[in-house]
Amino acid sequence: MKYWIVLISLLLHCNILFSQNLQVQIVEDKKYVAYQKAHDSIPLTWQDFKAIMPNEVQWQALTNTNTAYYSRVEETPKTIKVAYTIQFYFDRNTSSKKAGTISDYLLKHEQMHFDIAWYHYQLFLKDIKSTQWTLQNYNTLFAEKFKTYLATAKAMQEAYDTATAHSINHDKQEEWNLKVNSFLTQLALE
Repeated sequence: MKYWIVLISLLLHCNILFSQNLQVQIVEDKKYVAYQKAHDSIPLTWQDFKAIMPNEVQWQALTNTNTAYYSRVEETPKTIKVAYTIQFYFDRNTSSKKAGTISDYLLKHEQMHFDIAWYHYQLFLKDIKSTQWTLQNYNTLFAEKFKTYLATAKAMQEAYDTATAHSINHDKQEEWNLKVNSFLTQLALE
């Protein structure tokens, strides 16, 4: 008798679990979105770089962009509501420059770092908004996609710095400027 009660209880729980509906909402937290730099096409300025790069560091400047997310889950017997809130931002307080080394050319190099980060962020948003979320995948798939997004963005940032020799190779810098601008233009048309 005891086994029948456990079995019936288990079957009822499974029935509730598999009869639930899933609602996934993707929210872009606009108050953090690069303080409107990206949305308004306002280029970075040297005033955006608040930190001072130590002299012993070989680089002349550092653009620090970040993406973060948090999720909220509400569950009822019939529905699981999941809201993923995503934040993309340029961190003025940790983006740095060396005193006396700033130039328009170097700023353009740093702008491309920002633009690469923004491009990958937009790809990530597009991907997660078009994903078919299910009860079986929502709990792990978002984190997997986020991890892939971060790795892909990092790889492109590294390829950019390698190809341009951190802005020293002017020909490669111009190629990357055109390439990244083309990516952003194409993405805006989609």
